[in-house]
Amino acid sequence: MEKKIKVLHVIGHLGKGGDSTAVFNVMNYIEENKKNLELDFLTHNGYDEKVYKEIKKNHKIYVISNDARKMNLIKYYKEICKILKNNNYDAIHFHTSFQSCIGLLAAKRCKVKKRICHSHTSSVQRKGNKVIELIALPICRVLIELLSTEKVACSKEASKNLFINQKNVKIIYNGLHIDNICNINTQEVVSIKKTIDYKKNDVIVGQVGRFSEMKNQLFTIKLAEQNKNIKFVLLGNGEKFEEIKDYVESKKISNVYLVGKVSNVQDYMSIFNFLLLPSKYGEGLPVVLIEQQIVNHNCVCIANSNISKESNLGNVEFVDINEIKGWIEIINKREIDKPKKIDFSQFDINVSAEKWISIYK
Repeated sequence: MEKKIKVLHVIGHLGKGGDSTAVFNVMNYIEENKKNLELDFLTHNGYDEKVYKEIKKNHKIYVISNDARKMNLIKYYKEICKILKNNNYDAIHFHTSFQSCIGLLAAKRCKVKKRICHSHTSSVQRKGNKVIELIALPICRVLIELLSTEKVACSKEASKNLFINQKNVKIIYNGLHIDNICNINTQEVVSIKKTIDYKKNDVIVGQVGRFSEMKNQLFTIKLAEQNKNIKFVLLGNGEKFEEIKDYVESKKISNVYLVGKVSNVQDYMSIFNFLLLPSKYGEGLPVVLIEQQIVNHNCVCIANSNISKESNLGNVEFVDINEIKGWIEIINKREIDKPKKIDFSQFDINVSAEKWISIYK
C-alpha cells in the first residue's frame, strides 16, 4: 500500500474562524473521499475546547504555549523544531500570517520538503508599533518569500497582504459544502419569522459574524437608528456583544434583534433582503458573502469598499463605510441588477479541496 502523505497544519487559533473552517472543510473532504493523506495540527494555547476535542478524536494536535509575538522568538522556533524532529512530515502548511516566517525557518532547518504559507487576510489584523510595521513585517515578508516552497492565498487581496512576488501565488478559494448551505429548514424559518414579529412587507437587513471591532456591528446599529421602519437581525457573539447589547438597550432601538450564535445561519439568510458586511479591515475572502449569495439569490449584499471583489458573484454592492448615506440609499432602493443565475462552482469544496491536495503531492 502506498505510504500516506503526512501534513502538519499550523493554525494560530484552533477554533471556528475562517482559516480553521477552511482547513476543516478540506480535512472532512479528505476523510470522506479516503484520500491518501494524514493530517496533524499545531496550534497555540487559547484554542476552542469544543473544536479541540472534536479534532483530537482522529488527529494529533500539538499545542505551543503561545504565539510568536508573545513568546521569545527563539523559544517559539525551538518548540516547532522539536515537534518536526520527532515526526516525519512530508509537508507543513502555515496559516499564521506574518509569524509563519519563524515556523518556516524551523521547517527548513528540519528538512521538511514542502513548506506552504497560506494567506487568509487582506490586512494586518493585530496592529503593532512603527518598529513592527516598518522593520519586522518587511523582514517577515522576505523570509516567507525565501523559505516557502508554495505560496497560497484565499484571494488576490490576501496575497498582496503577505507576499512580495505575486506571480507564483496559487489563489484557492475557501471551499464550501454547497448542499449543506442550500438546505433550508422551512419550519425553522417560520419560527424565526415569529421571533422577529415578521410581517408580509417587512424589509430584513442581516449581519453575520463575530461581534468585534473588526466586524464593525456598531455601524449596522447606527443604520438601524436611522431606519426605524426596517428590521435589523444580527447573528453571532464575541467580545463586543455585551457592549452592542447595552447600546441597543440604552438607546431603546426596537428594530434591532441580537440573536446570538446559531447553528442554522442559512435559515436566517433565506429571509434577508440585505446582508451587510461593514468590516473595517482584514477580510481575506469573506465566506459569509458567498454563502448569502448561494442561499438567497434575491438578497442584496452591501460590503465595505475594502472587501475583495472576488466575493461578488453578482449580488454585491461595495460602498465605503465612511459613506453611510450610500448604504442607506441602496437599502431604500431595494434592488440592484442581479444575475439570473449565480455561478458558485469555484467555491465548491470538491474543487478547492483537490487544489489543496495537489500542493502536497
